[in-house]
Amino acid sequence: MRRWVACGAVALVATGAGWLDRWHQARTGNRLYDQGKYEDAAQAYNQGLVEDPDSPVLHFNLGAAQYKQSQYEPALKALQQVPTSDDTPERTARVAYNAGNAAYKLGTMSEGSQPQKALEQWAQALVFYRRALGVRPDDADAKFNYEFVTKRIDDLQKKLEEQKQQEQEQEQQKDQQQPDKQQQDPQGQEKQAQPPPADQGEQKGEPKDQPDPAAQDQPPPEPQQPKPQEA
Repeated sequence: MRRWVACGAVALVATGAGWLDRWHQARTGNRLYDQGKYEDAAQAYNQGLVEDPDSPVLHFNLGAAQYKQSQYEPALKALQQVPTSDDTPERTARVAYNAGNAAYKLGTMSEGSQPQKALEQWAQALVFYRRALGVRPDDADAKFNYEFVTKRIDDLQKKLEEQKQQEQEQEQQKDQQQPDKQQQDPQGQEKQAQPPPADQGEQKGEPKDQPDPAAQDQPPPEPQQPKPQEA
């Protein structure tokens, strides 16, 4: 009888080992991440968050795995769940840098169909990069990305302004091409024979569309690739 109780206790400890190790899911996710299995890694991190919902490591690593899957919006949300403070400058800088990259990627996805939204998301990226530089002023990567995104904003704003000006010029040219419906003859003079009107099939000159300025589609380099933190 005693022997059965002892065996049962050993079995209980063995089955509960995973539950007692709070970093089990984090290490599993990191191993999958290193193997390039980002979806499986994200599942492991999410499972870990069920047991430890306030873990900054799991939130950060989840954001890294989602970023690798081009899931930039969920990645940004995960990174924003990581608490940062002056007491954790290294974490603050890494979170801000990766959040800036995710916001920039969201902007590139919106640029073609929603340029104003892209400008807002790029402005958000600049906020994150400034935060990273505030903690680590000598971070060359964050500085480069800040300058790069600033130029992308300037280029897109210039492009939108040129498009707006071009549309206004086209509208003005269309108005000038409208034929006068009323013709007035000089008083006191005999009407002179007028040449026949041009055939309706005659082509009228149309304003030529000016090509848009070439857009710079090069993404900023990301030497600080999102990488999961070790538990």
